[in-house]
Amino acid sequence: MADEIGRVMVFERAGRSYAVAAGRVAEVAVNLHVTPVPLTGKAIRGLVPLHGHPLAIVDLTAWLSAPNEAPLADEIVSQMLVLEIDVPGGATAVRFAVIADRVIGYRSIPIESPDALPAPPAFVTGRGAAGTTADLQTVTLIDAHRLFEATLASMPEPMIAGTGA
Repeated sequence: MADEIGRVMVFERAGRSYAVAAGRVAEVAVNLHVTPVPLTGKAIRGLVPLHGHPLAIVDLTAWLSAPNEAPLADEIVSQMLVLEIDVPGGATAVRFAVIADRVIGYRSIPIESPDALPAPPAFVTGRGAAGTTADLQTVTLIDAHRLFEATLASMPEPMIAGTGA
């Protein structure tokens, strides 16, 4: 049995369709230069400047694709979704971005259990169909807050330089 979900933003990355709750999408940005940042973990591709502030950019292919897929080759991201989440104890919302090859738009879709994915990451909360065309048959629903937490958890422990003493 499928559960109806509210509005979602549907987008594509590396030939797969994803959706995130529409209320978490702050904006869609285009043509941004990515500055790589070393030691940021599995999914963070770097920082992008947005409205004068650096924003971490996450690539879902690092989480959900085969390990032999090529990493992000460009230093320019053609499209990204800026997601906004509330963090307990935080005075303001936290923003980060997700790379999108194509933004499809807002939809209301029925969501099935995420069991169709073998051992899905905790941020995958379901699957659904957002349309009848081939590119929208199966959409993976992403929970923005859980994605943020998983990305933080994937970062290596900070390296502490010796004091020489």
